[in-house]
Amino acid sequence: MNNSKLIKVLRSFSQKELQNWEAYVHSPFFNTNKKVYPLLSYLLKKILLNENSALEKKEIFKKVYPSRSYHENYLRKQFSILFQLLKGYLAQVHWQNLELEKELSLFQSLEKRELDSLYQIQEQSLLKDFKNRNRPDANHFYLQFQMQKTADSYFSKKQKRQFDAALQEKINNLDAFYLIEKLKGSCEMLNRKKIVEGNYDWNLVNEIMEFFKKKNPLSKIPMVQIYLQIFKTLQDEKNETHFETLTSLLEKYQNDFPQEEAVAMYRYAQNFCIRKINQGKSDYFRKLFELFQTQLASEINLPNGIISADDYKNIVTVGLRIKEANWVKDFIFKYKEALSPSMRENVFNYNLASFYFGTQDYDAAIQLLSTVQYTDVYYEISGKIILAKIYFIIAETNSLYYFIDAFKLNLKRNKKVAAQYRTSINNFLIQLKKVTRLREEKNYSDKNTWSKKHQLLMQRIEIVSPIIERNWLLKNLNSMVQ
Repeated sequence: MNNSKLIKVLRSFSQKELQNWEAYVHSPFFNTNKKVYPLLSYLLKKILLNENSALEKKEIFKKVYPSRSYHENYLRKQFSILFQLLKGYLAQVHWQNLELEKELSLFQSLEKRELDSLYQIQEQSLLKDFKNRNRPDANHFYLQFQMQKTADSYFSKKQKRQFDAALQEKINNLDAFYLIEKLKGSCEMLNRKKIVEGNYDWNLVNEIMEFFKKKNPLSKIPMVQIYLQIFKTLQDEKNETHFETLTSLLEKYQNDFPQEEAVAMYRYAQNFCIRKINQGKSDYFRKLFELFQTQLASEINLPNGIISADDYKNIVTVGLRIKEANWVKDFIFKYKEALSPSMRENVFNYNLASFYFGTQDYDAAIQLLSTVQYTDVYYEISGKIILAKIYFIIAETNSLYYFIDAFKLNLKRNKKVAAQYRTSINNFLIQLKKVTRLREEKNYSDKNTWSKKHQLLMQRIEIVSPIIERNWLLKNLNSMVQ
């Protein structure tokens, strides 16, 4: 039974959550079937003790129903009842955290029961909540639509021959919700199309773009403005003024959105910079760096005070690339405590080693990398690539050859690495060994012969694909003839 949906979900619960679910099942409001109590008690006890062997079907039946003959269908039925209760519990827990939605449900209930005085009090309370709500998202407009829909229904029942704003407000909020979600979805369609092959239906997108060419109140909504600008940036990447407008809007309105929403918006801007960098436009390293700085200043990329290991690493990499070494070093130490405790030391040591590599303190980099205990395979690969570069730079040729062979063997055995990425690393290691050999040959080879080999290797590295660190290899090859 270890593979049952019920047990899989329960294993994800904390001790407190297990206790809360037990209370839920024992509540007569949610459950009147007391026959499931013995099975509930047994499962909770075994899960808390992490006793997998005690969760086999026959063992469960024997312990929970000692006076009964084994009946698998009966046990399955009790599991099914508990699983339905578990789904109800999860829905209830989720609902408890949705304060505005609960108030809206109360408002709708009062309207249906025609409890006018309570309805009117609740309406004023909701209007106040919406007005005071910080960082509204698309759901904010959807909930307002639901409220005004209820208000319009209430007005219709009264059959008053007078103007009421609820109908107009209902439509306005529905339009705002739809346009935001439509723009967000369309942006993601454009984004994914740049990554994977696939066709999407662009229903009404052209009509929406035409709609926004005219002045209208909806175009003043900050979230609409930003996703409209993201769409334009993705659709016409050659026109870089779209990106400049986008970054201006992000800076202006960054505190007007929920944090998760702001992070998603900035991701689009960051990805635009990365695509431009990949096209050879190195000035976008600085623009990407500035995006990171802006997010740090507003703590956008610090949800709950935690910075992700990937963001930490990317900020260090980009900062070093644009020669902001002092800033990077300060960042590494300043935000160390903002890293998740479970990976803090390793991520800190890796990035400090990356800093030392970038500032040519190779001994310090090697020493730090030797202390990192990798739990993420991609971090481990990045660390090994740094070591390979260091061995090449300091001309530890024998160590480099040994390291490359061991790295390639480890890479071949590691099935967790995506096939294309594994190939790109392998190609880098093959070409790095060739570059190293060519450097050795320069001291004793005929000059013309060596020059021909050098030219052929340059051409080879230019066309081999996929490959990581192509520019680094070419840069070091070029330096040999200077």
